Amino acid sequence: MIFPLKAQNRYLAIFFKLMHERLENRSSPARASNYEKTMNATS
Repeated sequence: MIFPLKAQNRYLAIFFKLMHERLENRSSPARASNYEKTMNATS
């Protein structure tokens, strides 16, 4: 998939932020399900 550069950077920033939060909060199921919802909404 090709994104406009600005949109791609925003997507990557969101993705890395969520990945980091998921790694930091592995024991939190609520945070994990929020991650899944957000990824489904953005992909």
